[in-house]
Amino acid sequence: MNGDQDERLPSGLYHRRGWMVEVGQDAEADEVLVASIHEAMHDRLQMTTVYGCLVDALHDTLEPDQFSLIRAFQTPATGVHEQFATWMSTVPTGWSATDLCRSFPLYLRHLSGAADRVRSLRGRYHSMHAIQGASRSCMQSASLAELLRDTELRDLTPAMINRTMRPDFRLARLDTALKRYGWGPLHDWSRDADSMDVDRFADDNDPEWAALNQEAYEYCRKLLNEAGCSTLPYDGHLPTVHALHRSLGRSAAVEHRQTSSSAAALLSVESETMVLSAPIPATVLDPTTPLSNLLCGGTDRVHLFLAIRPRTSILQQYQLSGHDLPPSEHLALLRAQTDDGVEILDVSSRDPSELQAVGAVITSIAMSSLAVSQVVDRWRPLLGRTQAGVLCDLRPSTNLRAWLSDPRRQVRYAVFGVEGNAGWVRFLAFRVEQGGTSSRTYLAPISRLYSSGLQLWLAETPDLAERAVLDQTIADEPLVRFSVAHILLEERVFTFTTGDANG
Repeated sequence: MNGDQDERLPSGLYHRRGWMVEVGQDAEADEVLVASIHEAMHDRLQMTTVYGCLVDALHDTLEPDQFSLIRAFQTPATGVHEQFATWMSTVPTGWSATDLCRSFPLYLRHLSGAADRVRSLRGRYHSMHAIQGASRSCMQSASLAELLRDTELRDLTPAMINRTMRPDFRLARLDTALKRYGWGPLHDWSRDADSMDVDRFADDNDPEWAALNQEAYEYCRKLLNEAGCSTLPYDGHLPTVHALHRSLGRSAAVEHRQTSSSAAALLSVESETMVLSAPIPATVLDPTTPLSNLLCGGTDRVHLFLAIRPRTSILQQYQLSGHDLPPSEHLALLRAQTDDGVEILDVSSRDPSELQAVGAVITSIAMSSLAVSQVVDRWRPLLGRTQAGVLCDLRPSTNLRAWLSDPRRQVRYAVFGVEGNAGWVRFLAFRVEQGGTSSRTYLAPISRLYSSGLQLWLAETPDLAERAVLDQTIADEPLVRFSVAHILLEERVFTFTTGDANG
């Protein structure tokens, strides 16, 4: 989803294992939320249908130079995807066609196409279920599932996907049927048809939600079957998807994992990468540069800021000049802001005592770097919990669930805003406590969408809700304040997917 880049408006890009949102000039803007939801809806449709999971699997099967072949499989689903993602990211959030035209004018036609489909229904809540039913059913060809059972992925060609398997063709057939027959029994739905109150989405296994969603899907399935487009039942894609996973050697645990809807939604949103700016100009200093040249803090608190990060992350953050960085997988860098960017001094081979001799050291270590024993052993003197914060670049929900498996533990957290070059940016800070001890403090810039998803997950998970303590005073702690200031001014790309397999 793309706005006007000349004005640095937000934009989003879905890329199989997640999506990227560039926040433009204001990370809290409604446009950023809409872009986040838009890309999240692409992910939902892709990963809950047989056609979407086929395209995802092809990325693991075909060679990188076969991208045009993958595009040939993606293109027949473009209309279904864009109409679904556009409607689901605008209408439920209260955006009108005028709002969309102002910020993302190229997507107005997608909204119009989806809105026309459900115009006869009584309200947004009913229409949302109808949009989901129509979109998913068009991505759920039974003939495609049969083809995948009988054909190796490497042998599959676009020519083998006949038109009744192609989502956009199926959508055209469905629209023709809907114009003739209308939404049939869906017009008889009772209860409030328009309210989008969060309580209607909050309870797992909600019978009304499940009933409406399945009835909408099954009605669309009936119309498609009658139009000559065979369609799988509501969850009929699962056996085929599980077989695809097994053929690719993916973990069988994914197939059988029981998870709540809020946990699944949060796991999806943790696939979002947030981009605050263009690459930051950074000068890599001569290795012989005195450490004292990197002292920061002015008259507030003079200190060295030590950032320990994966090398891949560093390359994403900066437009580098000056000396070369070493090829190590994880690097330890002193950073200091300049008028036009950042100065970087690699200290990966230095002894921690050398830094301590210069002055106070504030350390920020990436969570993925903290998982490497050699990195921790080397920098342990500078990793005390009152001296070192952890930049969370791995999935918080997965790790919190593991840490809190011990019922004696609780999580203390804060969600707060900090002003930077991209306006107000939300931060999550948390630590795990047991008795009188606690972990280091974990920090991460987060989107509005992630913030909402996290709160919903905590509220809907009883064994976590009673052990999750909201404590906004965390934001005022000196380590948090200094770390957040450096992170916002000296980094630009933030993700929770650093440790994900298949990138």
